Amino acid sequence: MNLEYPTQIKLLEVIDSVEELENILSTPYTETIEDLASIKGDIIILGAGGKIGPSLVLTAIRAINCGDLDKKVIAVSRFTRRDVAEKLRENGVEVVEADLSDEKAIENLAGIVNVISMVGVKFGTPVVICL
Repeated sequence: MNLEYPTQIKLLEVIDSVEELENILSTPYTETIEDLASIKGDIIILGAGGKIGPSLVLTAIRAINCGDLDKKVIAVSRFTRRDVAEKLRENGVEVVEADLSDEKAIENLAGIVNVISMVGVKFGTPVVICL
């Protein structure tokens, strides 16, 4: 396992805060930066407000920043936790608040070819995503 990080981070025996944990979780590997450099276009992450989504979004934007890449990250979710949307915005992420089960709400998301779907589907919920 390669544990090289673009910035110097030592894994601590004790993590003292949620912010420290989030920083560790969203530190991109060198390979992540290289992979994002190799793709054309922006990245859209659907379901970005869920449990894993915010860390994934922050990892992507940090990789883009570390690699000085000309790309943006678009995070799409209902964002029922308002603080999550604001934190993503503060880190340079374009935030789109949308209910992905509503076809009209996702019409404006077309055209981005790099799609990561983190959408959680609860039983009985119809979901149609066509970008």
